[in-house]
Amino acid sequence: MKNLMEKRPFWFGLIVTVIIFVSGILVVAPGRIIGIPQETLIMIVLVVAVLIPFGFIWRYGWWEDAGFVSTTQNVYALAVPVLVMPFAIMLFGTVANEAPVAVYWLVAVFLTGLGEEALSRGLLVRVFLPHGKWKAVIYPTLLFGISHISQFFGGGMGLADTLAVIVNALVFALLYGAVRLRINNIWPLIIVHTTWDLFFVLAGVAGPNAVRGLSDIPLPAFLVLWVVEIAATFYLMNKPLAATIDGKPVG
Repeated sequence: MKNLMEKRPFWFGLIVTVIIFVSGILVVAPGRIIGIPQETLIMIVLVVAVLIPFGFIWRYGWWEDAGFVSTTQNVYALAVPVLVMPFAIMLFGTVANEAPVAVYWLVAVFLTGLGEEALSRGLLVRVFLPHGKWKAVIYPTLLFGISHISQFFGGGMGLADTLAVIVNALVFALLYGAVRLRINNIWPLIIVHTTWDLFFVLAGVAGPNAVRGLSDIPLPAFLVLWVVEIAATFYLMNKPLAATIDGKPVG
């Protein structure tokens, strides 16, 4: 497997992405047949999606290289991700959520942020980084976008909303990849990612009380968001890296 990582990193990333997707199907399909509640199935799928990248990181001892460290360099690089966190509630405000539902979705979005960051900005950044900084951002970004096709096939999301999710995920991942290389700490990104998703739940764009879809967000609002994120990406990618390979800084 390590030989595949080193010589065919994109295929490794694609295989891991497919494994996570298939694992979700293997949980959901029989779970629905035997009557396991949807909320429980979602939690099981999210836990599996966390364990798979963490398994690889543990196997190769890549905790530091994957960004699981206690210090954050160049904190300013988090400015744009933090500033755009309330994007959804700035557009739509909030919808009512009962306390148990809110707590459930807080756990769900945390597991989502933990799993997606551990895979895309942790494991895959480490796998692609020896091949260059742009590959360490662009290829995990493409795989991150591909993974969101699951919203259409398994998440019950319509085509328009799925396309909006994929495009937004691609731009989102570009920025987060650039930030990850600059700060060399994945924990802030997990927290910001969790908060971003939670705001979409609170705004009624996702979650059990969703009253609208991502395709309801006006295109001009999306364009402003994407231009800001892409500009920040190029700015950060022209700065020295703080990420490490085998514990040694590469910047």
